[in-house]
Amino acid sequence: MGGVIQVIGPDRDCCECGLCKTRSRIVWGRGAPNAPFAFYGEAPGFYENRKGRPWIGTAGTETRHLLVSNGINPHTDVFWSNMVKCWPGEHNPDPTWDQISTCLHHVLLELETINPSIIISMGRFATEFFLGQQLPMERVNGIPFYTDYGIVVPIYHTAWGLRNPDDMVKVQYGFGALKAVYEGKLEPRILEEKPVEGRYWEAKGRDSGYGDILCGVPDTIAIDTEWAAGGPFCLTLTSTPHQAIMIKTESTNPLQSLNSYANNVSTCKEIIIHNAPYDLPVLAKMGIRIPTSKLRDSMVAAYLLQSEPQGLKDLGWRHLGVDMEDYPDVVRPYRFDKAVKYLSGITEYEWPDPEPILEWKKGEDNEPAPHVRQPQNITRLVSNILRDVEDPGKNVDPYMRWDKIRKDKGRSDIPLIEHNCGILYDGDLSDVPPDIALQYACTDSDVTFQIWPYLRDRIIAEGMWDVFMVDMSMMPMVADMMRFGIKVDTTKFDELRDVFDQELFRILNYITNTCGYSINPNSPIQVSELLYGKLGLGDLVDKSMSKGKSDLLTDDAILSRLEPHHPTVKWIREYRKYLKLKSSYVDKLPRMVDPDGRIRATVRITRVATGRLSCSDPPLMAIPTRTEAGRRIREAFVAEDWCEIGCADYSQVEMRVAADQSQDPRMCRIFEKDEDIHNKTASEMFGIAESRLDEMKHRYPAKRVGFGVLNDISAYGLQRELIVGGAEEGDWPLDRCQELIDTWFDVYPGVRAYMDRNRAYAAKHGKIIDMWGRVRWIPWAQVKTRWKKEEGLKQAGNTPIQSGAQGVIKRAMTKVQPMFEYYRRVIKKRVVPLMQIHDDLMNEYDKKIIMEVMKKQKVMMEEAAKEKMRIPLKVDMKKGPSWGEAKKFKF
Repeated sequence: MGGVIQVIGPDRDCCECGLCKTRSRIVWGRGAPNAPFAFYGEAPGFYENRKGRPWIGTAGTETRHLLVSNGINPHTDVFWSNMVKCWPGEHNPDPTWDQISTCLHHVLLELETINPSIIISMGRFATEFFLGQQLPMERVNGIPFYTDYGIVVPIYHTAWGLRNPDDMVKVQYGFGALKAVYEGKLEPRILEEKPVEGRYWEAKGRDSGYGDILCGVPDTIAIDTEWAAGGPFCLTLTSTPHQAIMIKTESTNPLQSLNSYANNVSTCKEIIIHNAPYDLPVLAKMGIRIPTSKLRDSMVAAYLLQSEPQGLKDLGWRHLGVDMEDYPDVVRPYRFDKAVKYLSGITEYEWPDPEPILEWKKGEDNEPAPHVRQPQNITRLVSNILRDVEDPGKNVDPYMRWDKIRKDKGRSDIPLIEHNCGILYDGDLSDVPPDIALQYACTDSDVTFQIWPYLRDRIIAEGMWDVFMVDMSMMPMVADMMRFGIKVDTTKFDELRDVFDQELFRILNYITNTCGYSINPNSPIQVSELLYGKLGLGDLVDKSMSKGKSDLLTDDAILSRLEPHHPTVKWIREYRKYLKLKSSYVDKLPRMVDPDGRIRATVRITRVATGRLSCSDPPLMAIPTRTEAGRRIREAFVAEDWCEIGCADYSQVEMRVAADQSQDPRMCRIFEKDEDIHNKTASEMFGIAESRLDEMKHRYPAKRVGFGVLNDISAYGLQRELIVGGAEEGDWPLDRCQELIDTWFDVYPGVRAYMDRNRAYAAKHGKIIDMWGRVRWIPWAQVKTRWKKEEGLKQAGNTPIQSGAQGVIKRAMTKVQPMFEYYRRVIKKRVVPLMQIHDDLMNEYDKKIIMEVMKKQKVMMEEAAKEKMRIPLKVDMKKGPSWGEAKKFKF
């Protein structure tokens, strides 16, 4: 065998698990005899099945490449195998535990024959088998364990990294641990359930000095908060490992002492919080203000490192080996009792039948028709819940059952019930016995304190301390965005609902008239039958894009390619756009409005790889900006009666960053002279004097391609952009769009050279660093698979531009936040941040001082990057009664 051993099991014709029906041959383990490393994946793939050899597909090629990169010879040091020896079939479904159990004797034979020093479990299934329990991969990745089978190192499967580019760095991290384990530089752990143990106590109202509550005067503390019963329940703080103290909201003196300590320049140096945007508003309600200069967020540190999990429980498990309790598990038993008691109280009253509800439902002709629904009497519904609770076989959650009834839209009796019985809130720590609540709450601050030194040292080693501190400086503004929210005029959504319904009905009629029969444009099967059956557009689509589901080639990327070939496709896409906007915003947002009339979204700074902020629950940043429908939705977000909404929008910030970093002479000159970049670009690209430029034929295409090339736009993407902007479909075929992209780079060759330098750096180092020092790992730039590597290199070209521009905006946020707070606290005028959307800061201002504040804000934002950028920044100002009605103005 030439130094290769193949371990073949005794039952070569095995068909116990049924995979003999899908396999071509059994794929036995194969590799170097007496190999120190044994790799186990979950099951063979398509190519392995065809050749009868393990780990020879794309994932196998990349795995070998990663081994060589870490000094391990894949030919002499590794035995390759899988938990299941046969191909599970088309689309590579996950193996079942019955299949794994059936193949277990083969695995044991391999391990006995090879006797490896280290077993590498690749992915979730192999890891779960060897460790004997379910654990998230981000917890165990790259950590060696002693097991019954020997030393096991779980790592992410290479195939996972090839499918998820941002997680490939975690794959690389796992491989980097293998040699350290083999050389004895990384000691294996014993896998055990290890609870968090510490000395925890509660500070009472009699404590006065912060020396008392902090066991001295430390320079670093960790803080965590808990919310319960509709308000702040407590905070916990740690200044020494394995010790923590709880201070409840009513303990005035300890809270005052803590606030004094936090704001004492000579004593407190660092205050560590995990997920500060959540905790800062809670602390503010408790009278604790954290100075920005002292704030350290361990979640942000983990996010910047990219190879670490962001969750506190996962971090605690990885670095401390502790198993922290989940909040739902702590409160669930007490939520159950609380809900049963509440529902039993409802049955003590006689309640009138609720009013009938008029609904619209589709009839047999698939058209909406009125339908009257009579909800059941609440006493009967609640009695059913209580009866089911007594049946242990039904495993009923009475709180969730009641919550579903409560949210029944249009039910008229709920306000009356809640007026008499109160509102049933979810279970929280106020329902939990004090000793259990104390243990749970203090654990979070204790673990946060203990993991911080590890994260801090890695941030410093990566040269990202300054980047980290800028994220800390803007954190108060992010917290304020979540705290203040944005006001909503729900009557506008009522109007929009009718408008969107009419538009959807109109589009349905148009589709019916153009294709000859009615379909549901949101149904993949019906759309597929229309496009590839009735209209015969199948030859225009690459079948490989379907992932094997040829009848479901109907996602928007494919429809955009088919759009020029039949008018019906355009209207199918339009229908879906309106339906998505209606369901995601028009129907959903009114139900998310708080009692004060404002919506409070969750804003995160730890989701986007380039450093951009993201927004969820609801995703307000995703509301379209360049469509009439999107504008009308934005008009429903309004200012208070005595205020206006103002937007400060960086003009062409990514282009200015590109000019500054590339030093392209032509682009730099345009910005330094404050000339119109789009006019100048169009004139050069089309060879036409600026005075003769046509907006749609010349300036708009130059503008779109200019923004697009800095965001990796393709010819397909540019074509869609131009069509959305109003260009005629026939004017911009794909070859002309590609020519437009190439011509833009010919006009600005310095930008092309700069992006090429970025790609070369990423190919060599596997990462890219922006103008502020922010590191983004781009592991795909170093993979062997050609098209994956091309994707990684393409990403590397523009990442420093995107993250550099976001760094500008973050520094602007840190500069204007103190001014906003000054006007709120000292001048007593409303100036509150609402959202940061890409290049735009949106705020709400008192009308009496809006011009004064926005004038100062403009200057601050335009000078935000003065120490780094030679190219001047420009900020456009808009204001109006609503987000959608804000208009540009000049001072």
